Amino acid sequence: MKIKSIYISAFGSLKDLKLDFDDGFIVLYGENEAGKTTITEFIKAMFYGTGRRAAGKTMSIREQYTPFDGTQPGGRVYFEHAGKEYCLERQFRKSDATDKITVTDLLSGKSEPAASDIGKSLFGITMPAFERSVFIGNTPDFSVDIDAFGEINQKLSNAALTDDGVSYTKVLSRIDDARRNLVSKSGKAGGLIADINEYNALMEAQGESDRAAHKKQELSLEIENADKKLAEIEAEYEKVQKLLDRAKDIENTQKLKEYLELKESLDNVTRKLTLADGTVADEMFLKKFEFGFSKLDNMREKIENAKGELEALKKAAAAREGNSPDAIREKIESAKEEFARCENARRECEAEIQKTSDEIEALGTEIAGARDRKKAVNIPLLVAGIFLIAAGIIAYFITDIAGKTPIAAAVGGAGIVLALLGFIFRPKDDLAFKKAEEKLNLAQNELSRRENKLLMLSGEKNNIEAKIENLNISLNFGVNEEQKIKDTEELIERESERLTAEQKKVLKFFGLPEDTDIEKIKTQTEALYGAADEQKQIKIQLSYLSRDLGGVSYDEAKERLAAAGEEANAAGIEEIKEKAKLLAAQKSEAENLKTRLQTELKTGFRGMRDPEDLRRESALLKEKIEAKRAYFNAADTAYEVLSDSIITARGSFGTALENKMLKNFKAITDDAYGAVTVSSDFDISAEKNGLFGMHSVEYLSRGTKDQAYLALRLAVADLITEKEKLPVILDDSLSQYDDKRFLSALKFLKEYSCDTQICLFTCHNFVVIAAEKEGIKTVKI
Repeated sequence: MKIKSIYISAFGSLKDLKLDFDDGFIVLYGENEAGKTTITEFIKAMFYGTGRRAAGKTMSIREQYTPFDGTQPGGRVYFEHAGKEYCLERQFRKSDATDKITVTDLLSGKSEPAASDIGKSLFGITMPAFERSVFIGNTPDFSVDIDAFGEINQKLSNAALTDDGVSYTKVLSRIDDARRNLVSKSGKAGGLIADINEYNALMEAQGESDRAAHKKQELSLEIENADKKLAEIEAEYEKVQKLLDRAKDIENTQKLKEYLELKESLDNVTRKLTLADGTVADEMFLKKFEFGFSKLDNMREKIENAKGELEALKKAAAAREGNSPDAIREKIESAKEEFARCENARRECEAEIQKTSDEIEALGTEIAGARDRKKAVNIPLLVAGIFLIAAGIIAYFITDIAGKTPIAAAVGGAGIVLALLGFIFRPKDDLAFKKAEEKLNLAQNELSRRENKLLMLSGEKNNIEAKIENLNISLNFGVNEEQKIKDTEELIERESERLTAEQKKVLKFFGLPEDTDIEKIKTQTEALYGAADEQKQIKIQLSYLSRDLGGVSYDEAKERLAAAGEEANAAGIEEIKEKAKLLAAQKSEAENLKTRLQTELKTGFRGMRDPEDLRRESALLKEKIEAKRAYFNAADTAYEVLSDSIITARGSFGTALENKMLKNFKAITDDAYGAVTVSSDFDISAEKNGLFGMHSVEYLSRGTKDQAYLALRLAVADLITEKEKLPVILDDSLSQYDDKRFLSALKFLKEYSCDTQICLFTCHNFVVIAAEKEGIKTVKI
């Protein structure tokens, strides 16, 4: 099953969002509040609804993701399932029951309404199981859910290949317990030490037993007398109680009649359910019958699925004709040459970018200098100064004005001052600054152009890499497809033979001929379900009535109903009740006396026993001590041998779940752990390589615990998805990993995604960078 794309009309903070998903491994990234978790919750809600508000929560999931402006949430999911493409559309209303849900077959265009939890029928698992397998948040450990655990365990039991009852650790613990039960670590306690102490005490007790014998005889006589008195009182009390029971039966006449009528109804229904061979087809029998034939149905379904896979393989083989392995190899070589050309162009572009960046840096320095640069001279002041100097010279040499010398000197002096000021008060060189800025803008534009070119070359490189990968897959498929077709044909033949044999076994179990029409028998048994349910209800009513009547049997009820017909005197009944109270008090007093005497006899003479008995017991105890010594020595030897071999032996055991989880866990942790165990409640214990002993992951680091539960969830997903693998959705599930294990987990997930779809949502840039280096597609939200 694969998600092709989604469209969110409104859900939480997201509106009018369309997002495409690729096959294999895809990383979707964005900043906080970009909507990553909202998208994952949208996908889950589309297939399973939002459910009810959890206990202790102030807001339900539906309320949490309803837009603030009141827009009705809704959207579509386009997905591929069982070889077909569909569109799932959902309008979220007040509850799951009122949501409008439709599924459209995109090939035929036919639309049909769907159930709120359509994911259960599509994927074969409920929402709690979905949340504990392929839907993985940033805390991937299991939250307790008894129903989900039961469902997952039931599915896993069908996939188990080894005996999960075998545990060397338990055996070793039992041997050690057996040793310590005989002799404690301190050597001062244990069964063997106790027997030795008891043997010594027996020797001492023989001297004290004679003194206690006479006192015991006296107490025994008192107990005998008290027992006789109690028996007399009990006999009288029983007579009075029978009279009271008869009076009570008169009051319960209607219940007794109803009890007898129900018993007759039960007998009639049981006769209807009795088969020809005398078997009663009660509810339990019918459930076994239904289970037996459902097993056959599952086997038929497996054969049909194999036939469908065979047909698909043959079609794929036919479609591949014309693309020989040699032709594909030529395409691969051509693509590699194209990849090399693209890589060379990309490197040249990177060199040009570096060169342009260096130029921009130099221009930045040049602009900083040009910003404060001044012209060589102030032209207006210089020109004015030269003009005045010329005027002074003219006034001195050419004119005939009287007193011309002071005037010429003053004019010439002013000109000289202005000329000098022209070299001091220089204006800024704006033209130089403007030219430097223009050169910088041109360099920056060139850098942007070359960066865009590098981006295009990188995209082209990724496309060529994907093309080479697809060609390699096609080449491998062509080499292996004939063997896959042969294996599938053999599987169909083998499973068909198993189906025939299993069908004969089921028919034989129910005593039916081998040529019996199974579908006809299934139809006939459906008529018995009503009678079986009626039988069950009658039995429940009988149980209640019997309890009210003091656990009465059928024969007792008939006798008591017949006796209840006698008239009873009310005054006499009250007199009998008073007598019963008196006798009850006397009976209690006699019982207390007897109990006190028996307690004194039992507790007052502990260890004070007959000397002959003590001698016989001491002899037996001596033999018992020797036997326990031999047993202790054997257990000691067994403990040492088993301790040495337990690490090697442990590797040969484990369930299918543990084997798959261990494989995943090793890949994620760089082979740091050598063994794992998983309880029925999915508590994990792990053994680190080089360190003996299993330890609960609760005592490991948060990162290692997350890695263990990620490995477990993927193993669960592999085993419980029966028809086709489901997409794995991870919401920042790798955030607690260190750098090394993060890269190992990323590579593992990439390999894992070869035959399934993995969607990792993250807000961390290092995840995106690492994914792109591994050739994993990334999409920004």
